[in-house]
Amino acid sequence: MKTSIHAMIVLNTLVLVIGTVLAAQTAPSARWAATYDNLTMPKDFKAMVVVVDFPPGAVFPLHSHGGPVVAMVIEGQITLIQNGVSKTYSAGQSWNEAVGQIHEARNEGSVKAAVSVTYLLPKGAVPDIIVGK
Repeated sequence: MKTSIHAMIVLNTLVLVIGTVLAAQTAPSARWAATYDNLTMPKDFKAMVVVVDFPPGAVFPLHSHGGPVVAMVIEGQITLIQNGVSKTYSAGQSWNEAVGQIHEARNEGSVKAAVSVTYLLPKGAVPDIIVGK
């Protein structure tokens, strides 16, 4: 039950964040989310996994994260733009993101893409921090 409540909170947060994307852009949407509160890890941390669907043209605007992130494309292709460098990842490819690293994710293709994102969050940290909010 507790995991379900956490998942609903995460999904609601993602919906609110995604809702801030400019109306002219297509927004990505979370497919699944899971939070793991009882893993063996540093005190006061939790792991969270979210699968995010990116329709063609979807953009997750400039943002950073409240903890380290590892991500893997599970369907389609995602273009990650960070530090002025653009790199496209295909299904099965992965990357990691440091705390505070500002970046943007885009589906520049013509088919849906999906990314599995795993966060390691210190107590009280939020998964996504939109730049300028």
